[in-house]
Amino acid sequence: MAPAITSPLPPLPSLAISPPIRVSRSLQNSSPRLSRTAFPILLPLLLVLLFADRLTPPAAALPHYGAVPGGSCPMNNWSDNGYWGVIEARAHAALAAAQEWRGAANEALGRVEPMQLLVAALLAAVVGGKLAQVAGAAGAQIRSKGLVPTLTALFFSLIRLLPGVKAYIQEQQDKARAQIVGGSSSRERAQWRKRLPDVGAEAEEVLGEMRALRDKDKAWQGRCSGTVYVGGESYEKHMKLIADAYTMFQHTNPLHPDVFPSITRFEAEVVAMTAALLGGGSHPEASWGDGGSDSAANGEENGGGKGGAKGAKGVKRGEKAGKGGGSGGEGGLEVCGNVTSGGSESILMAVKASRDYMRAKKGITRPEMIVPVSAHAAYDKAAEYFQVQLLRAPVADDWCVEVDAVRRLCTRNTVLIVASAPGFPHGIIDPIPELGEIAARWGTCLHVDCCLGGFVLPFAKKLGYPLPPFDFSVPGVTSISVDCHKYGLAPKGTSVVLYRNREIRKHQFCAVTEWSGGLYVSPSVSGSRSGALIAGAWAAMRSIGMQGYMDITRRLMEASKAVAAGISRIKGVHVVGQPDMTVVALASDHLDIYRVNDAMSQKGWALSALHKPASIHLCVTLQHVDAVDTFLADLQAAVDEAAVSEMSAQGGHVDAVDTFLPDLQAAVDEVRLSPSPLSQGMAPIYGAGNRMPDRGAVKELLLDYMDSLT
Repeated sequence: MAPAITSPLPPLPSLAISPPIRVSRSLQNSSPRLSRTAFPILLPLLLVLLFADRLTPPAAALPHYGAVPGGSCPMNNWSDNGYWGVIEARAHAALAAAQEWRGAANEALGRVEPMQLLVAALLAAVVGGKLAQVAGAAGAQIRSKGLVPTLTALFFSLIRLLPGVKAYIQEQQDKARAQIVGGSSSRERAQWRKRLPDVGAEAEEVLGEMRALRDKDKAWQGRCSGTVYVGGESYEKHMKLIADAYTMFQHTNPLHPDVFPSITRFEAEVVAMTAALLGGGSHPEASWGDGGSDSAANGEENGGGKGGAKGAKGVKRGEKAGKGGGSGGEGGLEVCGNVTSGGSESILMAVKASRDYMRAKKGITRPEMIVPVSAHAAYDKAAEYFQVQLLRAPVADDWCVEVDAVRRLCTRNTVLIVASAPGFPHGIIDPIPELGEIAARWGTCLHVDCCLGGFVLPFAKKLGYPLPPFDFSVPGVTSISVDCHKYGLAPKGTSVVLYRNREIRKHQFCAVTEWSGGLYVSPSVSGSRSGALIAGAWAAMRSIGMQGYMDITRRLMEASKAVAAGISRIKGVHVVGQPDMTVVALASDHLDIYRVNDAMSQKGWALSALHKPASIHLCVTLQHVDAVDTFLADLQAAVDEAAVSEMSAQGGHVDAVDTFLPDLQAAVDEVRLSPSPLSQGMAPIYGAGNRMPDRGAVKELLLDYMDSLT
């Protein structure tokens, strides 16, 4: 039986609409596909209108299939002329209508002067071009931020134009600004030096003044989330090693590899040892111990400099690991990289290299990257710096990025997909293998932000913790960023950006051939770099070794699990998700978590405030693990506020993990029993930022805060 014909016209392309909460994202994702589908449909229609008289056949042809579309036509078999007769008859009717409309339009326009038609056409072209620009900009905003946030921003920008509204908003912002920078901070700032002293001071006087200022810093030992990663019994010994290494090479600059080949070797070995931990070599242990330094020393020379890079070719670090996937699959696995000034610069370099690599490979001139909402803010910075449109993918109920959302956001302009291992807010690893499959399918790059986990996850996996794949062993991963100055215990200002092969990394470099100062090439944002920091990173990694990092990771993971278990027993708060690593975030369904954070601050703790959802977290470091055994054995006693207060009053040593949970319990109780809002600290600022729909006002507040610091 022949299929029923419901419409002679081809069906419109279906639009995949997500559940109601994702409608705005689905609409924004469908818009480019709809435009690409609509163009080939509209163009023939336009041609029909222009040449309707030439396309219309003689009317005598119509009776062969029936005079009218609704006439009696045989429809019992596809081979009969009836089906195609209906199609052709309706087409003729449409052409006839178009010719009639064209004739009427020509008759009307015949009464208009040619000059008027010319001016009208020019005006229409100009106005149409401007409207197209506005529509393009609006479409880009909707794709980047979503329909609802874009309309909200437009609404508030229009509201600000109303009389009196702008003045009121400015008044409220001034109050918030005064709260941030006012008070004693302004009085102290007035005493800051504004110019060079007329006569220099002696060294002891300078150091004495510096010590006095340092003594005013907050007591950070064991009470800061992240921030200081070195601690424990070996703290003084390790810091002395770093200081000695820094002093030994403080005059060096890797911009001149011919003058300082030692720094070039240090950088090559730091990159090689880091790469070996993350799937960049067949034997991770080969970069350590007695036999590792020689093989690492033969690695590539990473420095660049004025007069050209003189680094040797080096050897491939690790055997071929197959083609892999995504854009980094060609030529197998040949992991390489550079030392940067920190995680943000590593991310910036990865975005820049991916953008330029995809432009060279696929001719992409309007690049887009897909970033989870939980990814680091450095990607926003990279998007601004390198003119890459940033598309945000939501997270699922488990706080991992939604793979389906990433898949919907991919287009032919996608140059980079981003994953975190783990994410900074909640310490959870994104589904990197699934994202690798998407990257391979689209032939795009996949960057894994391992800044926090690079020196923990490889060792935690060896210790038996169940962790999903996260490194270059995943097909499709093209670059990874790793911070040495976090759990690598290197000096502040050292990170590594790694690439699957040299072809991708070349697009990170900047080479200048037409400068009158000579030939110039540098590997990263900075021209001159501190060789002393690179030497310090090498010294840290060389002194700790595989076994040292394994022991450190064991203590960190045990402390993190203990903290998470303790938080779950505190009434009023709960752990966010299931952390994979050393970050434990907590939120509340009933309390203002920012007021809990401020109450903790009054007790000497410096936790990290988060939002979307409102929460705070503790990033566990060696500063927090000295009392893990005592904490595990005495957990119930540790939550006794009175016992901790008594220890503090007696001047005894209060272990970090033992005090965190009681202080947190006391802070929660204080907020629960005191419903009045706190008027100082970060609670009102974060609270307003979390609730205010006008994100432009929140951004201005942040810019004012940054501007007030220097």
